[in-house]
Parts: sequence; C-alpha cells; structure tokens
Amino acid sequence: MKLLNASEINTLSIKVTEKIHKKNLFKFLRTNILNSELSYTKNSFFYYTYITHSSTYEIFLYDKTTQDIILEPFILPYLLSRSKVQSLYITDSYFALFENESLLCLKNISNTSDEEIIEYIKQIYKLDDFEVLVVPSSLLNKFDLEKYKAYNQLEVALYEDKSFVVFTVYLGISSFLLLLFLMYQFTQNGYPEIQDKPKTNKHKILPLNKPFEKAHELFSYIEVNTMYIKKISYTNNKIKTILYDTNKQSLLKLLNKYNKNIQLKSLVFSSENKLYSMDVIIEY
Repeated sequence: MKLLNASEINTLSIKVTEKIHKKNLFKFLRTNILNSELSYTKNSFFYYTYITHSSTYEIFLYDKTTQDIILEPFILPYLLSRSKVQSLYITDSYFALFENESLLCLKNISNTSDEEIIEYIKQIYKLDDFEVLVVPSSLLNKFDLEKYKAYNQLEVALYEDKSFVVFTVYLGISSFLLLLFLMYQFTQNGYPEIQDKPKTNKHKILPLNKPFEKAHELFSYIEVNTMYIKKISYTNNKIKTILYDTNKQSLLKLLNKYNKNIQLKSLVFSSENKLYSMDVIIEY
C-alpha cells in the first residue's frame, strides 16, 4: 500500500448555480479540469463531491501509478472518534472536512491558525455545525494501512480511455466568432461611414449580423450539451470542425436541429477511444 500525501493532491472548486444533471456531470467535471491550471497526466484520477450549502463541486485530482494507493486524508476518520455528522480535521500541513465518510473539501495550509480555518469553512462553504479535531503527526505516522477499508466514493479516471487524445471544449467561442465576423466585415466593406442624415426604413441591418446570431446559437447549443470540439477553422463563411461525443444521438440531434446549415462529411465511431466523431461544415 502506498499513502499519497495531501501535498500530492490538487484541488479545484467549481461554483455553480444548480446541481449538474447526472448525464452531463462527468463531462462537466473533466472539462473544468482540462481547462484549469492544474497539472494532469494520462494517469490522473479524481474524486469529487457536491456541497449543497454553497452550490460547489469540489474535485480532488491526483496521479495513480499503481492500484494500491490510499489518499492520506481518507484515513483521518479512522484516527479520532467523531460526535457530529460534519467533522473538520486539522493537521500540520492541511485540513480536510468530512461529512460522515465523504470528503467535502481539502486544502493545504502553512502558518494558518485553527480560527482562520474555521472561519474559512463558514464563509466559503456556508457551514457552521461541525466539530473540530486536531490530528497530531504521531497519529498519522502510526496508522496501520492494512486496517484501512476504502470508503464508497467514486473514483473517476480523467481520461475515459488511456489512449484517449486530449480534447478541450472550446470556451468563449462566441467571442472568437464575433472577432472573425468583424474582421471579415472590415476586410470586405471597410469601416462604416458616419452619415449626417437619419436612416430611412430602406436601410437594412448589415447582413453579417444574422449569420453571427445563428452561429452564436449553434455554439451555445454545443457548449450547453458539453460536446468536445477539435480542429475548428473559419473560411469563406464556412466553419469547419469535428465534434465528439460518447452519445451518437446527441450528434444526430444537433445535425437535425441545424440541418439547413450543416453539411455532414462523416460520422464514425472509434472503439479505441469510445467516442463518436462527426466531421461537419457549417455554412452561412
């Protein structure tokens, strides 16, 4: 058995307006990890939890090079008896908040007082009914790993398949498209002239506004449904891209929804990556 120190565990807090639907949850969590500043590898795994009081997802990311790995924070409830549902364990180098046997949050500390930690939990996670347990280093060092029984917590591989190629969701794509449309507009038509006379009803809105609105709607749909995007390019009013999803029906649904704008080049399934890929051209 190998004990993974808390300093080797990266954490990420994600504030949400509401709990993510189960079918989109793992995509949502993976996407946030891949687009964060956390370091990760093909051997990265993570645990996660949802704190209802603060509408926050907490992610605990670590590398797992062998199956016999125990995360040090998980042994804390074995060391001291508890009297409340929520317990805050404070060690010399980190603190961990548990609810029964589920890890809620984990933070490394340095020269931080117990009072500051308690106030942090109250302010950030909106919790106040928990007990505080100080864990001496001697207890951690003497713990017998053979007595440990894994909690029923879901461990998730960052990549669904070890050969999976890194895909990142294209964030802020609406802004990117807006910039492209504006560049195209200025290239083709020059900067708009200032007119002294008021416009009549015969003047129409610039034709590029309507395509932009459609493209904005399309990519908002892609982002909401947490699809993967790769190899996006824009030329001659055509957006060329490859969309990925574990669910074929999600891709077909998008294809049917925007059938007047989308030209399908291919739709294939990779048994190696366990993903459907749809190569499309979106024209306006």
